[in-house]
Amino acid sequence: GVEICEDLWSVSPPSQKQAAAGATVLVNLSASPEVLGKHDYRQQLVSQQSARCLAAYAYASAGPGESTTDLVYGGHSLICENGQLLAETERFRFEGQVALADVDIDRLLLERQRNSSFADAEGGAFRRIPFELPPCRDERLLRPIPRRPFVPDDPAARDRRCEEIFAIQTTALARRLRHTGSEHVVIGISGGLDSTLALLVACRAFDQLGLSHAGIHALTMPGFGTTERTRGNAEKLAELLGVDLAVVPIHASVRQHFADIGHDESVHDITYENAQARERTQILMDRANQVGGLVIGTGDLSELALGWATYNGDHMSMYAVNVGVPKTLVRYL
Repeated sequence: GVEICEDLWSVSPPSQKQAAAGATVLVNLSASPEVLGKHDYRQQLVSQQSARCLAAYAYASAGPGESTTDLVYGGHSLICENGQLLAETERFRFEGQVALADVDIDRLLLERQRNSSFADAEGGAFRRIPFELPPCRDERLLRPIPRRPFVPDDPAARDRRCEEIFAIQTTALARRLRHTGSEHVVIGISGGLDSTLALLVACRAFDQLGLSHAGIHALTMPGFGTTERTRGNAEKLAELLGVDLAVVPIHASVRQHFADIGHDESVHDITYENAQARERTQILMDRANQVGGLVIGTGDLSELALGWATYNGDHMSMYAVNVGVPKTLVRYL
């Protein structure tokens, strides 16, 4: 979609209807003079419009080669994508400059599908001009692809994001407890990252509600693959948080189950693995019935997205607090 200069500054920019009609890349050819403070305002305007339209927005203004009889043009060009500034030129330079960036069209289309109100927006009737743009021969990406897209590199920004995520998790659990009227939760603690985070969330939620940690029932259920290190981690964590930890070994009950269904314990197949996960879930559910509490799920977003959970086992809970947190982010929380 194409806008001209002050179209972007209007009450209802044409780019809004262009985006609603399907345009994913919006461009603005401008001759915007410089006044004090206008640079920052222009940058915010382009960024916000790209976010509002769920689009990429490329803005290019006339430069200092224009007449300065009564106005000065800085040659400000910038590219934004869904609210993020990708590229920007330096103003007041006589030599030519190019703002160049990769934009992720597939991501923009996905964000539009997620936005329930975007499909309701009314697009206008526009004249479409077909053209061909051959791809650049150099297919290397200019845009850096982070290994951990959910984890900021800046430590201060990372701390702020982690605190915000943790607050979202704890508030969600606190609201669920208030809604159900329950003052007890049951959590299986393995000594790993996910269950550690779930227990920390539970403790903060109880603090938020003014409840005693006595209502947090932590259980560690050692099985055939449990090591002393992971069990020791679980015990130390519970002690530090002032939470009672019950140790419920599952060896005997799982062996009895193997005998009941005729499964050889020496065969370490999917039955061998899943039987232990399901036995642990049964213990947690029964314990929750005993105390009138909720079983807190500990699985993270990455595990659920990949199906890395046992059906009718650890994929089940009464409230899962880590389902929106990818594995790469858990360790920082």
